[in-house]
Amino acid sequence: MNKVSFIILSYNNLEMTKDCIESIRANCKDINYELILIDNGSTDVSALWLSKQKDIKLISNDTNVGFPAGCNQGIMASDEKSDIFLLNNDTLVPPHSIKNLLEALYSSEKVGAVGPLSNNCPNYQSVDVAGITPQNYEDIALKYTSDKDNIYEKRSWLVGFALLIKREVLNRVGLLDEIFTPGNFEDNDICWRILEKGYDILLCRNSFIFHYGSASFNKNPHNYNTLLNINETKFQNKWGVHPSRYTYIKKELLTFLPSDKHIKILEIGCGMGSTITRIKHDNEKAECYGVEINEKAAKIAGRLHENIVCADIEKNDLPQSYNDFDYILVGSVIEYLKEPEKTIKYLWSLLKEGGILVGSVHNADCHKKYDEGGQKLYNLKELNSLMDDAHIEIGELSYIPSIPDKPKSISNMKQFVFCSKPKEIYPLSVCIITKNESHHLERCLNSLAKYPLEVVIADTGSTDDTFDMIKRILSSYPKCNIIVEHFKWINDFAAAKNYAISIAHNDLVMVIDSDEWITSENLKQVINTMNDSLVGQIKRINIYERDGELFENHEWIGRIFNKKFYHYEGRIHEQLVNINNIDAEIKRVKTEVTICHDGYAGTKEDVTNKALRNISLINACILDEGENPYMLYQLGKSYYMIGDYEKSAQCFDKALSYDLNPKLEYVIDMVETYGYSLINSNQSKKALMLENVYDEFGDSADFKFMMGLIYMNNERFDDAVNEFLSATQYKESRMKGTNSFLAYYNAGVIMDCLGYKEEALILYKKCDGYKKAMDRIKEIQEPK
Repeated sequence: MNKVSFIILSYNNLEMTKDCIESIRANCKDINYELILIDNGSTDVSALWLSKQKDIKLISNDTNVGFPAGCNQGIMASDEKSDIFLLNNDTLVPPHSIKNLLEALYSSEKVGAVGPLSNNCPNYQSVDVAGITPQNYEDIALKYTSDKDNIYEKRSWLVGFALLIKREVLNRVGLLDEIFTPGNFEDNDICWRILEKGYDILLCRNSFIFHYGSASFNKNPHNYNTLLNINETKFQNKWGVHPSRYTYIKKELLTFLPSDKHIKILEIGCGMGSTITRIKHDNEKAECYGVEINEKAAKIAGRLHENIVCADIEKNDLPQSYNDFDYILVGSVIEYLKEPEKTIKYLWSLLKEGGILVGSVHNADCHKKYDEGGQKLYNLKELNSLMDDAHIEIGELSYIPSIPDKPKSISNMKQFVFCSKPKEIYPLSVCIITKNESHHLERCLNSLAKYPLEVVIADTGSTDDTFDMIKRILSSYPKCNIIVEHFKWINDFAAAKNYAISIAHNDLVMVIDSDEWITSENLKQVINTMNDSLVGQIKRINIYERDGELFENHEWIGRIFNKKFYHYEGRIHEQLVNINNIDAEIKRVKTEVTICHDGYAGTKEDVTNKALRNISLINACILDEGENPYMLYQLGKSYYMIGDYEKSAQCFDKALSYDLNPKLEYVIDMVETYGYSLINSNQSKKALMLENVYDEFGDSADFKFMMGLIYMNNERFDDAVNEFLSATQYKESRMKGTNSFLAYYNAGVIMDCLGYKEEALILYKKCDGYKKAMDRIKEIQEPK
């Protein structure tokens, strides 16, 4: 074991110096050492007593040259092959502490310096034990010096009150920097120089040295604080890094971390890696990553740890490996961000499912003196608002008091420490096909992206700003994962949708169109109740315009299914079929998902173009595959959309000649639309034949309302009024108003035309503000 040169400075305080030396003599008999004392111009008898000690090499200065220069004198006077132990004279050395330090120093060729725990030491080197005295310190020390497990902790620096430096390392980095005379920050400086040369610095948790603490400097606290400020400035000028801010261990965040399992952690603003060091000491299984914007601090942190990058987190361009984190730490970082909401959303996207964001911010209500350089401070309301805007929920919130003994109040809370709720990822992929529908698609994505979903978009050739818009959505919603892939359009909607489904990572998928958007949902209920054989139906509210009026109707359509069991077939108005048995009846279940659709509520030109495109595709399908009732139904609907009611009625005529199941959604809709086609094509008498299907379809507000219109156009007014009023007895209807204001209005129009004004007024007043009814009320009630 190498020889150790104890370098001890004294300036008065002879009794302390004597006690220190006696503790070394008594407790260091198991090591080879020399004692070098530098008396810095003591005015008591310290120099005289030291000169009489035969085992001490004394350097006696006429004046106080300060701590760095005095230590350098001792180093230069020491045995040139010995390791150097810088030791304050206000210390007591227990048994085994120096021996354990030496073992740590030579535990690896990479170790450059080591230091002990103490009862009185900054930089997180103090033990959490009260009542340690010169009388019992040896007993306390024994608890630590006998430790065997997890005893070494990498550090960015150690306090120089007791610092053991390997001689060959000291020869490479040089002596203490005397610009820090009379003292303070010379220990930070030499430690950082040791790190720069590629060596490790270890805190040895199996070594303990008693320390009275600042016996010389504390005689004049004001001068001492002034000196600290001066030397801190010198240090910053030399290194470009604040000595304490970048080495601060954010213990307030660590309480949220487990200590016994593998976790992947990212610390934003990791400084010189001090917090990461503590994490890895507490949990050897932790896989740690760090980001630091200060280049010099990041460089030193990189000496301590792998996976440290110098980067501006607000640029959102971390390496690809920086993802799937269990925890992301943002301690005292948010205050410095120019775009905090955007950055928090980006960080959230880097968490895996179940991942947690842990952070702290300074409290704006706790005096402006805590402002550390112009950063934005947050009060509690502002913090909650920020997280709400980022769509992140705070799970736990704690406080760091400014004055511990002061009564607890918000104004006394220096910092808020928060922990988000775990990140969720629903096992559901939403699949969309699109082309040049940026405006519609943006609304659709805004309705989806607040949920922790995967959204898969198959773009069939957009030339508008679709891709820029998607980037905006991604930056605004951290919970949603949006995947965009190109698909060459081949005039086949089923092929495009099947492609989108094929690249979804989840088996459970929900298909929606660009011109649809979610208005209400219970996706968790859907996920929990769906099984492989079921197809989940969603309620779609269709919004369209007729004669300047907006109308709504709703339908139930199967859109949620397991992609291993179902896919689409059909070039247009594609249908779900069972992959394994195409003829198998599909079991459908209604879900709590509602979407709106306004694809036919645009300009007349837009609606016409869309309908004509559909007509062309449907006719091509019929030509290739032959007629079937569903395609005829869709063809009739397309003609109906462009106002060609005769062709619409012809298509429905053909379709209804097949043997159809009257319970199918499309059959019900076809019967009713057929009735409207006949009315609008002046075939009201022919429409009366729908009386023959009353038993199959008559139990709904929508059918009764349609029959009321048919009777009305055939001048069977009593029958018409009865049908309209019967429709109002139903709680629900597919078309908005057929069970309420539209039914009352049409019944009122009949009574109005027949001269029954009072009865008409009663009916109009039941129309819940419907404009046409209100206009008639005004006309009837105005004096002639």
